[in-house]
Amino acid sequence: MKRHVMNSPRLATALLVGLFATGILAPAVATRQDAVLEERVVELEEKVKALEAYLAQQAESAKSLSTSLDTSEKEGFTFGINPRSREVLLEGFRGLAKSLQTGAPKAEKEASDEGGRRR
Repeated sequence: MKRHVMNSPRLATALLVGLFATGILAPAVATRQDAVLEERVVELEEKVKALEAYLAQQAESAKSLSTSLDTSEKEGFTFGINPRSREVLLEGFRGLAKSLQTGAPKAEKEASDEGGRRR
């Protein structure tokens, strides 16, 4: 059986390599890859913004928790039966509130208000 030259996988590969080498096909492929990457970058940036906003909300909630704990203590929460256990509970909640506030990323708007730059 005779093989036709046009059906040869080697010829097809050689033609594709030639098209890439001469720059005829490469820009079209690169443009599509760039578009896909750009789409992924936009999607990831949106997710990062949402995550930053969520973490900022958690830090604000932790501040509110700290205020509530202080008020509770002033109102006499630690007095009564076994006051030390209540003091331990307040200390634990304060530690949680502090950790939630420490190192929280700033939302983009907050960072730009302070002169921060996004990369």
